[in-house]
Amino acid sequence: MLAPGGKKSLKEIGKIHSVRENNFDKIHLGEYRTRMKDLLRDNPELFAKYAVQDVLIVLKHVNEMVTTNFNLGRVGIPLTLSAVSTAYILNEWGRLEYEGYQLDPKYLLGNVGKVASPAGLHSLGDVGLYLSYFTASYRGGRNESFMFGEAKGT
Repeated sequence: MLAPGGKKSLKEIGKIHSVRENNFDKIHLGEYRTRMKDLLRDNPELFAKYAVQDVLIVLKHVNEMVTTNFNLGRVGIPLTLSAVSTAYILNEWGRLEYEGYQLDPKYLLGNVGKVASPAGLHSLGDVGLYLSYFTASYRGGRNESFMFGEAKGT
């Protein structure tokens, strides 16, 4: 079950790590799930075990993410999965000696301002012309597209 917003819940993250190792499952509290003060009063030992287990799940997950990041040649906790995937693909491209998708090293496709300049448009032709339309159709980190379909004649 996913937590609100599509994020993995601590229960799900614990299950992921319990596949390889034991003792990372989230502790089930039953009726006490929404009554933590009562749990502390009635069963302080279970309360403490529950609190420590939640911390262990988070610690295990962070450790796995740091290890994955380190194995990709990066240091620290990756802030997003996109950061991990970017590091992975850059490593793969390096391993394969892929030179990239740039058409002209003076007019990098990521620099729309330079690509859309007269010299950039002259150098890149139709790619330079259509790039600004393409990038304008997407917004934000959610990859939302406000345009869809095929453009006739391109």
